[in-house]
Amino acid sequence: MNKRSQLIVITNKINDFLNAFAGLFSAKWEPDTVTVERAEGFFLWPDGERQRVRWYRMEDETSLEDMTRLCTYLTRNKWVRSDKIIINEEELLQNLRDNKILKAPAQDVWEHLLQTEIKMIDEGEETDSFFLHF
Repeated sequence: MNKRSQLIVITNKINDFLNAFAGLFSAKWEPDTVTVERAEGFFLWPDGERQRVRWYRMEDETSLEDMTRLCTYLTRNKWVRSDKIIINEEELLQNLRDNKILKAPAQDVWEHLLQTEIKMIDEGEETDSFFLHF
């Protein structure tokens, strides 16, 4: 695979992750600028509200794919309200292991997701973050 093709694959994975992460907050991801290191765009809600966001990529491609799967799984099961995970951590981890949702160990993926922050941008400045917690 040439460099351009690799870049397209990585940016698609970044967009997939950010769309899945936005889904945890009942939003959709609209990319503006996506590079290997950083993504900027908007989280859009059905009521027309929008928030400019920025994310600094720290994960490798496999972690990104697993984090996307985890976000989708949490959304599908309605286990997130606002930014709070409403299922017990042990129960969630056991559920992930039992259903073989992830390629990497569930605990590792889970910890990466809990450390993820999507920065809110207001008037050009990073002000707050979207993140998950129990």
